[in-house]
Amino acid sequence: MIKKSLTIVIFALTLTSFATGGPIVVKYEGKIEIKDIHQGQTYVLDRKYTFTDIPKYLLFCQMTILNGNARKAITAKIPADAYVYIAVDSGRKMKKSEANEVKEYVKMLNLQGWRSFGRIKTSDKRMEYLQVLRKRFYRDTTEKFIGVGFPGTMIIAKSIELEKDEKK
Repeated sequence: MIKKSLTIVIFALTLTSFATGGPIVVKYEGKIEIKDIHQGQTYVLDRKYTFTDIPKYLLFCQMTILNGNARKAITAKIPADAYVYIAVDSGRKMKKSEANEVKEYVKMLNLQGWRSFGRIKTSDKRMEYLQVLRKRFYRDTTEKFIGVGFPGTMIIAKSIELEKDEKK
């Protein structure tokens, strides 16, 4: 009973921690889509790899999805008082140079205040899972994420929008 109550409290706290002044606005020079996260969701535009086990705290979120081997940076305008999650390749079963790239990027993110926050299991036998990191932003911020690993860097948040094209 205590375990069940604790799970409900943690789940409720996670949902309330998403309270923000608005959506995260992303910009990417390439093909990008924003999708609601759910079991069986594909997470790479040009492949059929899917999520097989998503942590409950991410089930009411949206995420960015890119083509595989997306190496371009993705920029996010993040409103004050927001928690943001990102997911990157696990770094498993990769060429050593690619695995080191992922490892170094995660180290750099840790130095910037990003903390490991679990995993998302996938149908990709090579990768097996994505690493999830989380950070709280106390004021409006613009972050630039580099693309590492096969799926690039995926932004996960309660609400995400694509930046509107100013050229009209």
